[in-house]
Amino acid sequence: MAPAPQGGALFLLSGPGAQWRVAQQSDQLRPMALESVTVPAAHNRGESVEVLLAQFTTGTASELRWQVGPGTDLAGRFRLADGADARSLGAHDEGDAFAFYAGVRPTGILRGEWDPDGATIIWAPEPELVVAGEGLDQKVTGFDSCGGSVWATVRTSLYRRTNGPLPAGSARWAEVFRDD
Repeated sequence: MAPAPQGGALFLLSGPGAQWRVAQQSDQLRPMALESVTVPAAHNRGESVEVLLAQFTTGTASELRWQVGPGTDLAGRFRLADGADARSLGAHDEGDAFAFYAGVRPTGILRGEWDPDGATIIWAPEPELVVAGEGLDQKVTGFDSCGGSVWATVRTSLYRRTNGPLPAGSARWAEVFRDD
């Protein structure tokens, strides 16, 4: 065991029997969420690629950061709205695109698409799902893929995202279960 670094740190264990090492350190930023994702070859010019996605905060400002491939820096960045933070991250192969998701409180679910030309994630600034109500926050606690859809838990509800074109008046995200 080594002394803990000051500030926030992201540690890396490169394999069985290896020693933990500090992969990213900052005296101002603190990692809050972390997800490792494989972008399939079909969405990345014929070669799959590993993406490490994390959310960092300074207490007042937060941003999503990511690295592409092993041994690189978390150079990709997307600043979240002031006072917002992400506590859950996910990804899903949607057939025509590979999407990343961030459960951002208080704004809802943000979606980004993999850009193989820039080897980066392009995030939409507006949330795809906002659950409004008096005294409610957007605490998105998890994402998963099942049956060709991406699912998200928001507070005590389960939502499913519909991919592709939607009929007029249809919602992209539908609540499928709620525990009051």
